[in-house]
Amino acid sequence: MPTYFYFLLTILKSINLSFGDADRSHELESDNINCPVTTFPRPSFCRKPCSHQEQCRRGNKLCLCDGECGLSCISKSINCHPLVDLPNGYIQTPTGFLFNSIAEYGCDLGYILIGPSQRRCQGNKEWSGSRPICRPLLKCGPPPEIPYSIYKLSPTPSINEDNELDSEAHYSCISGYRDTSQSKNKIKCSLNNKGIAFWEEPKIVCKAQECQDPGIPLNGFRSGDNLQFPHTIEFSCAPGFNLVGSVQRMCTSVGEWSGEQPLCKRKESFNLSLLHISRTSL
Repeated sequence: MPTYFYFLLTILKSINLSFGDADRSHELESDNINCPVTTFPRPSFCRKPCSHQEQCRRGNKLCLCDGECGLSCISKSINCHPLVDLPNGYIQTPTGFLFNSIAEYGCDLGYILIGPSQRRCQGNKEWSGSRPICRPLLKCGPPPEIPYSIYKLSPTPSINEDNELDSEAHYSCISGYRDTSQSKNKIKCSLNNKGIAFWEEPKIVCKAQECQDPGIPLNGFRSGDNLQFPHTIEFSCAPGFNLVGSVQRMCTSVGEWSGEQPLCKRKESFNLSLLHISRTSL
């Protein structure tokens, strides 16, 4: 094959590569528009700085954004080492261990993350930042909620702050309810055998006050069978009888019925004929 043919082929390949690199350079420049401005001096682990792809031809590298290092010449085949498991927590790496991959850290219930929640695979094949840890919570959140009860904290924490160890919550039933548990009504913020702060389980049980059965008046009726606070019952009488007392009574917060006990009294009737005779005799 003539020498000039090889020469022509070499020129064509060179042109093709140049166009390919130009296209790739355009893509990289588009991807790197939002790269942060590099601070000086650059961290010692940073790779060679660059401003365009032409500066990274040697070693088959690309001009890529490398976090705080800014635009740097990065190898195409970079992989960071797998991450060690996080005790009492978890690590998520959705995109694996490639350059610029993000590792997300979180802790199990009862633990708090100390350190960064995210780390990035850098151009030096290392993960950014320091390895976080999961530390046991040494404070308690709000005490457990018990139906129909309120609690008072001692000492009283500041607004939006958790409760220190040995803090106490004193429970009491709201008006109209009473504690039927016959046990202690306070709990403490303590540490369990894993060193995690927790509230003891409250034993208080608040039940509605109950009124005695008021019965049903003779020759009368009662509507309603719930005798607990704050329910209401109603009374009525059979035909020929009038109700004397309260038509409606409510079981109050102290366990007593409101109003007066009703009675059904026979209606008084007049003998009109006797009334006529009495008037005639007059």
